[in-house]
Amino acid sequence: MLAQNHHLPQVSTTTHAFLSPPYTSSYYTATYLLDLYKGQIPHLILTRALRHGICSVQVAKDIKRIWDTRRGYVEPPLPTIPQDPEPSSPTEGTISIPIPSPPRPTKPALSVPELPRRIFRNLTSTSPIPPLLIYLFETYKPNANSFDGYALSRAVLAKNLAVIKYLLSQGADPGKKEGMAIQIAVKLGDLRIVRMLVEHQNLGLPVGGKQDRAGMDIPSKWVETAVRSGSDEIVSYFVHEKGLFSSFRMGWY
Repeated sequence: MLAQNHHLPQVSTTTHAFLSPPYTSSYYTATYLLDLYKGQIPHLILTRALRHGICSVQVAKDIKRIWDTRRGYVEPPLPTIPQDPEPSSPTEGTISIPIPSPPRPTKPALSVPELPRRIFRNLTSTSPIPPLLIYLFETYKPNANSFDGYALSRAVLAKNLAVIKYLLSQGADPGKKEGMAIQIAVKLGDLRIVRMLVEHQNLGLPVGGKQDRAGMDIPSKWVETAVRSGSDEIVSYFVHEKGLFSSFRMGWY
């Protein structure tokens, strides 16, 4: 617990084993990670702890629980169901004692402004939506477009439709980094994913910049990429279904 070098779990396999199930509890691992970054500001503590492979959903929950205890945060009581009062009149002179409110926390709550990239590095087409990803969005609302849309691009590269749909529903923008996610889908020749990304406004998400009649601007380089990749279906989708590039219809396709 006194080893504060954040590279130690990666350098020493023995240390890494002691910080991973089933050799230790999630509370122990959470304490280790929290002490590792205790000098950071609150929005960086859990953000950096999540970069470690040993930070699972339960470890993240324990980090939050330990931090809230240290900062003096008290969970609000659960609402109670009102019951019918007893049929008896109150006695005169009864003194009501107010319940004191819990003390204010001494430090801010933890936050996670970005998605840890390690979640998406080992995605395959059949991988389920990572539980850690769901937990982070339900608890902290991180930026789905962090690292210039890295998460969505990796999900597209893995052809994981479930993760792509989930990220889009959480605000991921396929137009980030000049439409990197869409360009990857075009190069892969996957019309399903291209259509999903281009028409993502059907999920009710905002789209910026110049828009075509379906809700997204279609740069000519996407069509050129599809032509070079030999993806006739995608070229037809861009040219005929979107109906924007008469020069492509007359000259290229």
